[in-house]
Amino acid sequence: MFWELSPPVVWFIFGLIVLLLEIILPGFILAFFGVGAWIVAIVLLFVDISFSLQLIIFLISSILLIIVLRDKFKTIFIGKKKINEKGSENMDDFDGLTVVVKEEINPPYSGKVELFGTDWVAKSEEKIEKGQVAEIIKKESTILFVKMKS
Repeated sequence: MFWELSPPVVWFIFGLIVLLLEIILPGFILAFFGVGAWIVAIVLLFVDISFSLQLIIFLISSILLIIVLRDKFKTIFIGKKKINEKGSENMDDFDGLTVVVKEEINPPYSGKVELFGTDWVAKSEEKIEKGQVAEIIKKESTILFVKMKS
């Protein structure tokens, strides 16, 4: 039955299968090969070409699509990398960031600071009043260790 299908239909089905595989497999590359297969199917609707030329059109169109569109579509579908205030992609890299004290930190007791719009438990070796600015020294689990901003 499959061998009785016309070449445009075969290329269309192949493209559809490759596009469905993109959903299962990560990497955002297979989609362009699926579209490349559909381009060959469209070309075959208008002209009858040899199988080797079909493969060449498939490879060239797929590679061109990857080169031209992959980065653009990747940011649309996957999103941009989150970058913290220091320019690092590691969102746990808080060292050196400035925070505002929301609840007094009076050693040995902890207080609260605001970072990225969220309140965090904070500890310090010195007393820091509410409203003052502090600098993060390190982060352990969900506790920020801070010092008075100089």
